[in-house]
Amino acid sequence: MRSALQKLSAGLGQIVSIIGEAGIGKSRLVEEACQDCFNPQSSIKNLRFLEGRALSYGQMLSFWTIRQLLQADLGLSDGDPQPRIRLALRKRLQALFGDTADQVLPYLGSLLASN
Repeated sequence: MRSALQKLSAGLGQIVSIIGEAGIGKSRLVEEACQDCFNPQSSIKNLRFLEGRALSYGQMLSFWTIRQLLQADLGLSDGDPQPRIRLALRKRLQALFGDTADQVLPYLGSLLASN
């Protein structure tokens, strides 16, 4: 986990999937990794954490977990109208990507519009 976060902090995208039986410490592992990133002595800097959960019946819901992560980050809910979704998404992408936000907007906009 630490290695993946260090690579991410250096600009190398990472995805970490934590799978296991209930009670083995998955949530604690994530919590401790997040806390470590906010430790002033940590070499891991400038990360933003989004946490999501998958549904056991989610195989029938394409990209559901990713949409839920995006909606939570944008302060949106399932019933929000498309104009509000587009505005929130545009603001976030401009903050993250500046002048290149328009290159990403159509893809994430399409993903969020498929609710």
